[in-house]
Amino acid sequence: MFKLRKSPFPWGAVIFFLLISPVKGELFSGRTVLDISQRDEFDFSSDKLNPGQDIDLYVGLDEDGNFAFLPPTVIKDMGGVSLEEVREAPNRSEYSEGTTIKEDHTYCVVTKENHYAKLFVEENAESPMRVTICWVYQSDGSRELNSKAGVISNTTWGKIKALFR
Repeated sequence: MFKLRKSPFPWGAVIFFLLISPVKGELFSGRTVLDISQRDEFDFSSDKLNPGQDIDLYVGLDEDGNFAFLPPTVIKDMGGVSLEEVREAPNRSEYSEGTTIKEDHTYCVVTKENHYAKLFVEENAESPMRVTICWVYQSDGSRELNSKAGVISNTTWGKIKALFR
């Protein structure tokens, strides 16, 4: 006869959490300063500048000398609206590679993982070669970017993924 042994790990709690946890991913947010003169690169899933791989956002000067999100950034300018007004990312067909950076504009980005993010460009009077972005990243690949869905601030998907490695 097979006899069950007690485990020191609470497997019941883990199974219960997995059963009640929502299927949809979480929204993660942050605030980042990008240096245009350094051609900074940013990855939303790890919340890192210049991470080396899986770059989602490139900044620099375009061929006309304008501040720009450079290719291969897949981005769409949503106009002069607040971050909260953009509740869902547009269809993939509406994006282009790169665009001019405009202060007080919101943009949607398709990441290298084919997830979506939105960002708002704040005015940065302290340094003319830097741009400050407030961003929200959707970890599950859906186009849902509604902050009422539960934004986790001051943490990143990369940090959470690292807990399970």
